[in-house]
Parts: sequence; structure tokens; C-alpha cells
Amino acid sequence: MSVLAVNTPIHHTPMIGLPAARPAAAAPAQPQPEAKAHSLAKTDSLALTSLSALANLELENAVIGAWGSYQDSQSALERSKLGVHESGALTGIGAAAGRSALRRLITSGVRNGWELYQGRITTAEAGGRVVGDVATSVVSGSVGAVASKAVVWGLSKTQAAPLTILAVGTVSGWGVNLGSNYLLRRAGFSGAIADQSTRLLQKLN
Repeated sequence: MSVLAVNTPIHHTPMIGLPAARPAAAAPAQPQPEAKAHSLAKTDSLALTSLSALANLELENAVIGAWGSYQDSQSALERSKLGVHESGALTGIGAAAGRSALRRLITSGVRNGWELYQGRITTAEAGGRVVGDVATSVVSGSVGAVASKAVVWGLSKTQAAPLTILAVGTVSGWGVNLGSNYLLRRAGFSGAIADQSTRLLQKLN
């Protein structure tokens, strides 16, 4: 009886009772360097844009708050020199709120108008953000004005020099203005007003 020889190498023959070796899975394709660089560039650009917008907003708040506090302190100092008695240092708060609203309307309009021009936000979003900024400034400007006038009125009863009174009143009102503005934005007041205004403007379009 003849025996047929099989010319198959033993290491290519599967062992009886053992599973056959499976081919190794192909490694996932690595992203192309160009695509990865483009993704990182977009991320960096977004981060830089957000930081720039935040820095511009903080600078805007600082300038508007400082100018408003100076005017509030100067007005209170002049009235104290004339011997006008202010009850609770509340005289002129409405005017201070109006000045804050007008300044913020201009600066926020320019800032968000530029964002709109660049195509980053819609018309409704731009309008909503302006309304949110103005509403926040009205509140923080009013609180800052109360602080300025209260400090000036209190110091005017002492022997402090007028320039010192003006400086302390300005710095006090400025600090309160900035602090209240920050807290209102942090608490979501500004964002809520902006979102509600945006939705309203979207319905009108």
C-alpha cells in the first residue's frame, strides 16, 4: 500500500484541537499631519479669539466704570460744596444709569457689530448681546454711583482735601461697579437677558 507524501511544512499545518491563528487586525490609519495641524490651528484660533473677546470686554468694563465713577464723584463733590443735602446719596442715580447705558450701547454695538461683520454671530445674537450688556451696565452703573456718592458725601463731612475725596470716591465707585458687573455676568444675569432678547429678535425676523 503506497503512502502519499505531503509537502506541507509542519509550521503551516494547524495543530489538531487548537484554533487556527487569526490574521492580525490592521492598525487604524493615523491622521495625516496636514489634517492634524489644521485641527490644532482651528482650536488655537478659537481659544485666542475667546481670550481676546474676554480681554476686550474687561477693558471695556474698566474704562466705562472708571469714567462713570469719576463723573458721579465729581457731581457729588460739587453738590456738597454748595451745601446741598443729599438723602441717602441717591441724587443723580438715574442720570448715572442713563450714562452707563448710553456708553455701553455704543461700545457693545461696535464690538458685536464687528463680530456680526466677520460672520461669527447672527443679527439676532448681536442684538441680544447688546441688550444683555446694556442691562448689566445699568445695574452695575447704578450701584457704583451709589457707592461713589456715599463715599464722597461721607468724606465731605471731614477735613479731607477735595482732591482726596474725589479720588477715593472714584476708586470706590469704580471697584463696586466692576465687582457688581462681574457678579452679574457670573451669576448668569447678562447671559439670560441676552438669550431672551436673542430669541425675541429671532421671532421678529
